[in-house]
Amino acid sequence: MKPELEKLHQRLLREHDLRERTLETLLSLGEAIRGCDPAGIQGSKARLQSRLHELEEHRIQRDEALATAARAVGITTPGATLSSILERAPEKENEKLETLAASLRSLAIRTKELNQRNLVMLRGGLDVVDGLLSAFLEPRPAPETYGRSGETNRLPRDRGFLDARA
Repeated sequence: MKPELEKLHQRLLREHDLRERTLETLLSLGEAIRGCDPAGIQGSKARLQSRLHELEEHRIQRDEALATAARAVGITTPGATLSSILERAPEKENEKLETLAASLRSLAIRTKELNQRNLVMLRGGLDVVDGLLSAFLEPRPAPETYGRSGETNRLPRDRGFLDARA
């Protein structure tokens, strides 16, 4: 394998590892959300931010490796993609890189799906909390009573179940 393509392969392997670890972090975040575990959510969030930072740092190195590999296979225009490099790479190297690229695409899709699922669970949890707080804090209509002559009277009550004035 050409050294430039080997370096690209190594960068893609590193990215694959980082994306797998990001996926594991998203899975643990989902478990913490389902378990209503604030400490677990905070810990997973911190790990996720660290993973995203690592991926961003790695992206710069991967882009450099892509540019070098592109020049090695005869692509002179800037911004070459992995697909364009694979079109010109020798068949043996192409197969190895294409398999890795397909796995990276699959990880990206799974990561996006998990992230969306976690977001839906978080929003659902926030809706529940908001509903509970509204039930306790919003003013409730005063209960009605009946007088001797059958008329209805409202008892004085213009507060929710919990009141900051109390």
